[in-house]
Amino acid sequence: MKKENLFKRIVATVLTTAMVVGAAVVSPAFGTDVHAENFTETTLQLFANAEDGASAPALFTMPCKLEEEGENKRGYAKEAKGYFKFTLAQDAWVYFTSSTSSDRDKQSLSSRTKIYGDPNFSNQVAEFEDPYFTDAKNDTAFLKKGTYYGYVYAHCDNWDYFEGNVNVIGYGVPIASCFQIKQKKKHKKTIVTINNALGRFSKYMQCVPKGVGSQSLYNDRVWKDEGKWHGDDKTKVLDCNENDQFTFTVKKKSKKYTVMLEDINGKRYQKTFKVKVKR
Repeated sequence: MKKENLFKRIVATVLTTAMVVGAAVVSPAFGTDVHAENFTETTLQLFANAEDGASAPALFTMPCKLEEEGENKRGYAKEAKGYFKFTLAQDAWVYFTSSTSSDRDKQSLSSRTKIYGDPNFSNQVAEFEDPYFTDAKNDTAFLKKGTYYGYVYAHCDNWDYFEGNVNVIGYGVPIASCFQIKQKKKHKKTIVTINNALGRFSKYMQCVPKGVGSQSLYNDRVWKDEGKWHGDDKTKVLDCNENDQFTFTVKKKSKKYTVMLEDINGKRYQKTFKVKVKR
């Protein structure tokens, strides 16, 4: 009986330890004290083209008074955390960055923002930072419609302090606008045009005369790496015409085509459609 009880205690201890260690691995420390009521609801605006997004207001603003731990003269906090959420009504390409606003220079304030696809912070979709020693970074993503959750962390370095706001900037372009496909049919050929809705944020668009599954989005046997290497022999990198439209011509017969759009950060989205040609 004693040996049996001892065995049960050992098994229970091992299982409990495994559960605790497992939880520590998958749960970010800052996520443990977050509840649904802590998220500030905000709106991410969508535009027909990315260039118009420059007029978008801040997605989220976090007021803060901070000082570096060694400064300790004003009784300010050492760090600040903010939580927000927004809902996309449709699939979209999104752009994120951050900035600060203050009566004094940014000085030594640094911030980092992460965007997740769930309130438990297990599915990260974007991350960007604004270090005190260089310009703010950005991140982009092609996101499906749904609700997304943001976490902002800020602190001071170099025996300095900060009084002002950390601003998260975000806006998007609907996927429908990124793939506005038009087909102009002529005798035995069709000219396909697709608006370059991302403008300076697009890296290139490629096309291949066949259907391509979503599992091949980053397959260099289909798409040309950096628009130059590998890829299918029939894959083409598309040029923009004078109207800032990607364009290609299909001759002889109707067939399926897949186009892939890649942005400046290497994020991709592809779409398959049929191009019809008049006989």
